[in-house]
Amino acid sequence: MHDDEKDNYAIVKYNLNTKEGEIVMVVEGRSKGGSWTISCEGRLAQKERADGWTFYTEKTDLPVNDSTGYKATIPVIPLETD
Repeated sequence: MHDDEKDNYAIVKYNLNTKEGEIVMVVEGRSKGGSWTISCEGRLAQKERADGWTFYTEKTDLPVNDSTGYKATIPVIPLETD
């Protein structure tokens, strides 16, 4: 069985309206990633939320970097419309 607590997770700041985003940090462990995501969400200003900003956690092969400002590029995958 795979141990999610040994995998690395990127905390991503993402704009739902513009589809722009950036990785703000990479942490080890799914639970730590989830906790950081909730913490970052809680710090968003009301205007940022209104502008479409949110955070999510995603498994990654990137190395751990606990400091904010990681700034990796996030590929934008267009949604399929049928």
